[in-house]
Amino acid sequence: MAMPESGSSLRAFVVPAFLAVGSLVAAFALLQPPPLAGPIAAVFPPWWGAAPAAVAAASGGLIVRFGAGHFVVVVVPRGPGAAAALRRAGAWLVIDPRVLGGCGGAPLQQRS
Repeated sequence: MAMPESGSSLRAFVVPAFLAVGSLVAAFALLQPPPLAGPIAAVFPPWWGAAPAAVAAASGGLIVRFGAGHFVVVVVPRGPGAAAALRRAGAWLVIDPRVLGGCGGAPLQQRS
């Protein structure tokens, strides 16, 4: 009988722990309403490219930047119905960008 490698036993612990922590973070994010003022982050399906996410996000407001992933778009809302508009456009989550650690990413470049 072969002994399991130490790396495989570590992996057997790390992967479920990572999934559990990720699930808790996602549940926490779902419970938080989007902020009443300031930017909001729209999280679209991860398989969407940056262009579809940007087009969908534009329905909710002015795009400020992308998050760490191309499917997270930070927008300044146009009005009180921005979160609902983003959800109708396909956003899975509409949350405060600070919940995701500021959403990383860099601001979009201004055109001159």
